[in-house]
This record gives sequence, structure tokens and C-alpha cells, in this order.
Amino acid sequence: MNASATENSISSLDLPQSLEQDELFVDQVGKTVARSLDKELAYLSPKVLKRLENSRDLALTKQKKQTSRSSKTGIWHLATQLSPIIIVLSIVFTVAQWQMSARINDLAEVDSALLSDSVPPTAYADEGFKLFLNKMIAEELKPSASTSEENLANPTSTSSDSSDLAPAKNSANDPSNNQ
Repeated sequence: MNASATENSISSLDLPQSLEQDELFVDQVGKTVARSLDKELAYLSPKVLKRLENSRDLALTKQKKQTSRSSKTGIWHLATQLSPIIIVLSIVFTVAQWQMSARINDLAEVDSALLSDSVPPTAYADEGFKLFLNKMIAEELKPSASTSEENLANPTSTSSDSSDLAPAKNSANDPSNNQ
């Protein structure tokens, strides 16, 4: 085995940047051992070099298995973090669809009322007809508004409706009526 090939492969290991405190300590120990081995690599026997190569291959295989497991858990972790966002977006989309269908139904009701009415739809576009409708609506609202204003202005007075409901006085039983 070539000493320079082993030296390059040991020193070219890529380690993740975000390691915890214990992992940093283990990483530093590993780098120290790797530097010591690199220095003494020329003096090692081929049998020891072969064992070191096998150990390195075994460690790399374990690391690959661990990273593949952590990437699977990483995907699961990502999915669990994104699930509330997906739920909120689906609720917003559902509400928007519901509102749109409600608006379409309201417009359909207005359209069907216009089309089933005895007044032709072109009459609603006529300015004179609009004035007529506005005047008619104002007249309908005017009497009810005037009676409510009278009731607000004079709350003690009784309206003509309430006097109609009062029992009629019998003149025969009325002592003030002396005949």
C-alpha cells in the first residue's frame, strides 16, 4: 500500500461543522491520532497498514449507514415541522374555495331573480327606471322612518296602533256619563 495514498485519505475526511461538545473532543482525538499515524506511516509494516486500511473502510461504512439513517430521520423531522404549515395552508385554501362558491351561489340567485322577474333586464340599465326605483324605495322607507322618529321624540305618546288594541269603554258602566 502506498503511504501517500493513505496520508491523503486520512487527512481528507470531511466532518460536519455542527458537532456537539463531546463529538468535538472525539474529533480532536481522532485528528491527533491521524497526524501521529501519518508521521509514523513510513515506518509501519505492510501487515499493520493493511489492518489500518480495513479499519478505515469499516469506519467509513458505519459512518455511511449512520448518515443514511440520520438523513431518513432528517426527512421525518422536516415533515413533522412542515405539517402545521401544510395544515394551515389547506384550511386557508378550503375557506377561500368555500367563500368563492358562496359568492357564485349569491350571484346565481341574483341572476335567476332578474331573469324570472316580469321586468326585462334592460330596464335596470335605464336611468329613468333607476330613478323610479330609488323614489319608490325612498317612499316605502319614509313612513316607517317618520313613525320611528315620532316614537323617539315623544316616548310617552301612544301610537294609533296601541289605541286600537285598548278595550272600548262601555258608556252604560261609565259613572261620568250621567244620563
